[in-house]
Amino acid sequence: YQAGHTLVGGGITKAEKLIRSTQEYIPDTAKWIQTKATNIDPESQKVSLENGEVLSYDYLVVCPGLQYDWNRIEGLDPNTIGQNGLNTIYTLDGAIKTWENIQAFAKKGGEAIFTHPDTPIKCGGAP
Repeated sequence: YQAGHTLVGGGITKAEKLIRSTQEYIPDTAKWIQTKATNIDPESQKVSLENGEVLSYDYLVVCPGLQYDWNRIEGLDPNTIGQNGLNTIYTLDGAIKTWENIQAFAKKGGEAIFTHPDTPIKCGGAP
């Protein structure tokens, strides 16, 4: 969840305020297993893990996370993000760099282009 990234990218808050340990949000009664699931069998209510373990469940909550695939954006070299006016707030490092670049732009001036995809996105205020 990246709600604060817009605030970092806009210079309203510091990145350090957003960093938390995932463990803080897991109830003491839950068991946190930090490995990949390789198969979910809903009929037998079992989950196979990358480490070979198979777990049974009554209820299953799946939190798959997210991986960025910058290379799928035609013409984008991911190594250029944060340079020459190309920014993103989808990563915390990117949000930090966005604010730094906005400050530099404010001093120098020029033209800025902001894009908004015409496809479904996770947050209309933070594309």
